[in-house]
Amino acid sequence: MSLTPPTLSQPPLANQATSREFLSVIFRRKWLIIGLFVVVTATVLAVAVSTPISYSSTGRVLVVRGEQQSALSPGRQTFSDWEEDLGSEVEVARSYPVLARVRELLVEESARRGRAIALNVGSIDVEVMGKSNVLGLGYGDRDGETAQVVCNALITAYTEYRQNRLSMGKPEGFFEAELQKLDRDLNARLAERTSFSTRSGVTNPEDQSRTWGNQLSDLEQKANETTAQLAEAQASLTSMREMQDQPGIDLPTLGMPFTNESALVSLKQKIVEQQARIANLRERFRDDAPEV
Repeated sequence: MSLTPPTLSQPPLANQATSREFLSVIFRRKWLIIGLFVVVTATVLAVAVSTPISYSSTGRVLVVRGEQQSALSPGRQTFSDWEEDLGSEVEVARSYPVLARVRELLVEESARRGRAIALNVGSIDVEVMGKSNVLGLGYGDRDGETAQVVCNALITAYTEYRQNRLSMGKPEGFFEAELQKLDRDLNARLAERTSFSTRSGVTNPEDQSRTWGNQLSDLEQKANETTAQLAEAQASLTSMREMQDQPGIDLPTLGMPFTNESALVSLKQKIVEQQARIANLRERFRDDAPEV
């Protein structure tokens, strides 16, 4: 009986795939691979061609958080967290007052450009830019110019709403806004009255009464002047009638303009000189003297 040492059994060697086998598999399935590649490429191209081009216009607004402590100090006090404040501002940018103002601005812009510009609320994009107080506002549209116009109107409307809300607690801002509103209403009513008066041919009662008052004042002044002249002429006429019976007194002229007053005075002076000469000659000579 012979003893033999036990021998260890060796495991069978595993089959290893070579590059030739991979290449053979690829060559056997080449039509399947080419077909999948063509189908995927065609699908991507079809989706890319059928998808419309969309333009996006964006802008950024810095949000001033907190409330001012007093009118004398520029410092501001915050009462809520950053997420709460900026989350509220995102909703404010999408709120009804802001969107209503956007539509009003778009109506004005449409009238100026001569074409309608509509607002699609679903295309509005509002987000917070990182961990900051900057708010990003954007709008997407298939027309690049429309996207830019609507984004500008959105930023303008949000800024106006934000400024009006911050100035609501200031009385001077409230009264200034009310005075401007009353000014606009008054000017509009005056324009309507002027237009109605022009169309209907009706004059302004205030202007008409003022004109009549001025005319009445002028007529009263002329009447007073005429009355004074009449009284002066009557007084002169009475004096002339009293002196008419006295031959030695020269009658005065009436107090009215006389075109040849200087000639009349000269004639009277010559008459007086001649009378004085005759009186002097009578004193020196007899009445039948040739000098007289």
